[in-house]
Amino acid sequence: MRTIDWKQIISLLVIATFALGQQQLKCTKYICKAFISEKHEFCYQQKDSDVTLVRKCDGSDSYCTLPLRQLFVQKPEELGKEYTCQATLKRESFASSYPGDVCTQDKDCRSEGCDSNLGICIGLKEGGACDETKNIFCQQGLVCSATKLCAKPAAVGSQCAQTSDCSNDAFCNAQKVCQMYMTVAKGGKITDKVAENGFNLECETLYADKNSVCQDAPASKRANMTAPCKSDQECALSDGTFGSCRCGFNDKGDAYCQPSVGDPVYQKIKEVATTLISTNKDCHTYSRFSQLCPSIKSKASLLDNLITYGSNYPFFQNVPSCLADYVWSLVPNRLVIEAMLENKSNEQPKETPKTPGTPEPAKQEPPKQEPAKQEPAKPEPPKQEPAKQEPPKQEPPKQEPPKQEPPKQEPPKQEPSKQAVSYTHLTLPTIYSV
Repeated sequence: MRTIDWKQIISLLVIATFALGQQQLKCTKYICKAFISEKHEFCYQQKDSDVTLVRKCDGSDSYCTLPLRQLFVQKPEELGKEYTCQATLKRESFASSYPGDVCTQDKDCRSEGCDSNLGICIGLKEGGACDETKNIFCQQGLVCSATKLCAKPAAVGSQCAQTSDCSNDAFCNAQKVCQMYMTVAKGGKITDKVAENGFNLECETLYADKNSVCQDAPASKRANMTAPCKSDQECALSDGTFGSCRCGFNDKGDAYCQPSVGDPVYQKIKEVATTLISTNKDCHTYSRFSQLCPSIKSKASLLDNLITYGSNYPFFQNVPSCLADYVWSLVPNRLVIEAMLENKSNEQPKETPKTPGTPEPAKQEPPKQEPAKQEPAKPEPPKQEPAKQEPPKQEPPKQEPPKQEPPKQEPPKQEPSKQAVSYTHLTLPTIYSV
């Protein structure tokens, strides 16, 4: 009787598994067509398993009913074979705003009360009897306590039952204590759900494993993330594992490596989230990362866009021209984000002076001034001497600006909102797991 060679069987299984992992993705090609069929209302039509025709809807008051979010999660089987253009409908107002959020009428507010003068929803003051199950909410800056009375939120280090009990810069950890966001060290346990790629805002590294334990965030080893990939094996990560090669939404059927939490886009998310968390004190506890809160609207928008872009990177590469506006409507801050990521990659080269608003160019300016001082010093010392004597005459006016600086420093205290808006163009987003 022939004996079974288990070693050989195991080796064959390993080879088979590796071969399966090396299988190349077959992605759909999305081809732009002026006319998809006799029925001109179609904006999306699947011709076969390889090709889908798409077109831009006519007029500014028409939109394509294609659900882009389903393309995000890569579930083509949930998509229909045809989608049409429809007239843009006026959305009915529904209660979505918490106290402190923007509103135009009472129906916009969960509390059913809108201050028309301030343009924000109103809530109960401290000590008021609240019941969130009946849409009786406390005003921004207060929370509905266990005794159903409006009270100040629990500070960092205080006991809590849930995150909404804590101040807006903290969450309720596993020990039921309010803890600052992004402060759980490596090896620490988190309470919030972990995204498929490990992204989480409780961890200091923004990354947690499948066991909800914070770990160092792996980074992509791929040199050119804009180059198409064929399989996960082309998306190697710094921790020895492989990332995900995902189909995109383009006319060539290309796939791209999904960025990892250790990549630049997620580092930008951390920077923006840090800024937002330090400025959301005036928001309702449920709107701590919401674009409906006026004081963080632009920051929350940028953060949301960064997370959407980073979590669905392949989808935004080489989008068909006819649907570019439709697709990029999901990321209104596209140009800001691309500029942020470009600046991140250009930190080491000499191109940094292109962004004079950042502190980095200032550090590079001194070296440029030093050679200029050395060149004239040797050939024409006498000519430089008068030049050095002239500046003294200009020095007095240089001393006068300091007198004007104090008034410039006072406005910032009076106009914090303007600073928030300008900073929005540098870094901004929303906090929730993706």
